[in-house]
Amino acid sequence: MRIRRLIIEGLFDIFDHDIPFKTEDRVTIIHGPNGVGKTTILKLISDLFSMRFHTLRVCPYKKLIFEFEKPRSTLSVERILPREPKKPIQLKFILQKNTKKLEYITEPAKEIRELRGHFPFHMIDEVIEPLDRIGPSEWVDRTTGDVLDIDDVISTYGEFLPFEIPRSFIHIKDWLSKLFENLPTHFIQTQRLVAVGKIGAYERHQKKPKSTATVERYSEDMVERIQESLRQSAIVAASLDRTFPHRLLESEPPRNVTEQQIRKRYKEQARYRSRLMDAGLIDPEEPMALPPDALDKNSRRVLWHYLNDVQEKFKVFDTLLKRVELFKDIINNRFLYKSFTVNKKEGFIFTGKKTGAIVPLRTLSSGEQHELVLAYELLFIVKEGSLILIDEPELSLHVTWQHKFLEDITRISGLADLDFLVATHSPSIVYKQRDLMVRLGDRH
Repeated sequence: MRIRRLIIEGLFDIFDHDIPFKTEDRVTIIHGPNGVGKTTILKLISDLFSMRFHTLRVCPYKKLIFEFEKPRSTLSVERILPREPKKPIQLKFILQKNTKKLEYITEPAKEIRELRGHFPFHMIDEVIEPLDRIGPSEWVDRTTGDVLDIDDVISTYGEFLPFEIPRSFIHIKDWLSKLFENLPTHFIQTQRLVAVGKIGAYERHQKKPKSTATVERYSEDMVERIQESLRQSAIVAASLDRTFPHRLLESEPPRNVTEQQIRKRYKEQARYRSRLMDAGLIDPEEPMALPPDALDKNSRRVLWHYLNDVQEKFKVFDTLLKRVELFKDIINNRFLYKSFTVNKKEGFIFTGKKTGAIVPLRTLSSGEQHELVLAYELLFIVKEGSLILIDEPELSLHVTWQHKFLEDITRISGLADLDFLVATHSPSIVYKQRDLMVRLGDRH
């Protein structure tokens, strides 16, 4: 499911925005002066499809209307203001699909005092590392800076809570949750270089959470991904090795297989192995050529089964290899004074082009870190088929890199099946593709 159009009525009680999505290009760029709601629009979309409704309740707007393609349908979200003071704002959802219409209004949350007896609010920020309680029923998420109410906490972190969630407290219909699940979103916010890590009891008491550079965390993530692929390949190899003697003795290669085909396939796999080595996914090794003499029948049989087994082992790496290759290509074409490689034990390795010395990840410039984090997140973190929301991608980037931004995300989109909605102030991000732009700022 993909969004083809978004209409926002009465944002901040000032603006009506109509955003047609550039579905063929898969990239839509919204721009306009400060204050028209670019970041707010991204957050509203992100929170809606992540089923976090706090922002949708408190942000001033009248209605959101999403038009989808394949299948054609429309979802509207309307804020219902309370008639009595101190009553909660409700949300009204209407899904229109052909002649079928589904409607749902969120139920008011129970009073906090009614829940305290069986819902241990005080445990939430003790159990969920990134959360700090800032009110009777509000928490701040240090990883994003978002303020969450109890519904948001349950929808985002419910699976990690060590106690049963009252059934009456979960306010969402199945048809609505399925709709949201069909369009995963990923919000890349302006603060993306520092990640909050786990903290101990003493640090929590002192309110000094540990943080780490996102580039370091992603370097560790890269190692874990490679090691997992190696483990999976080893499992496949062990299974094939157990059956190899039986297959070798019992089955013949297809009659139409020629020695030329075997040699060609052997060379193709040698090239693939070389790609794996260049990508840092396996250890370097010297290539071995087949003997130049003609292959007898037994040699052809052994080689045929061997090549089939190697192909099965290599399949494990296919997706990871393509992404690592694109990742390395983007980074090495952007960084002028450093060379970038990937290592299966150490993750990201940067060396000075002139000195050959190792460059610590934390010493990369802010622009280099932004480029690295953004490319990695898009290629390895987000789910395929997602709508990616990017706020101010131009941060810390030289104008030359800004010119390359659309080229980079277009290549990534083709590999990872992603759509993009980008909010920017920079004409250099748009560069020569002004047809992707949607201007915001008209009042109603």
